[in-house]
Amino acid sequence: MGTTMEELIQIRKLSRYPEHIAFCFDTCHAFASGMWTTGDEASMLEKGRLLGYWDALAAVHFNDSKYPSGSCKDRHARIGQGYIGTKAMQELLCAPEFHQAVVVLETESGEDGTHRGDIELMRSWL
Repeated sequence: MGTTMEELIQIRKLSRYPEHIAFCFDTCHAFASGMWTTGDEASMLEKGRLLGYWDALAAVHFNDSKYPSGSCKDRHARIGQGYIGTKAMQELLCAPEFHQAVVVLETESGEDGTHRGDIELMRSWL
């Protein structure tokens, strides 16, 4: 329904019951849409604070991206193995804005057929 933080905030504001609408931030979707580029996480987080986007955040789909920012290609990569990269993924996961939300790992499984490696990496950051 909305592709930018501004659009999503506006849709929520125009709703009869805005308090019933929460957001799910998908790291790969946001990156692929060009919402931010690697190294610019702080600006994207600040923009969300100024708009009040994070106040309505309920969930995060956490995944890296197989394609660069602005590619409009939503293809998930394992944590730290895509264009978002380890440093940016760590910064996002550790951001206070993400702490209020349920974080769902949404990556392909590792060589062992599980998500153990991604989960261990993420836990090491917290």
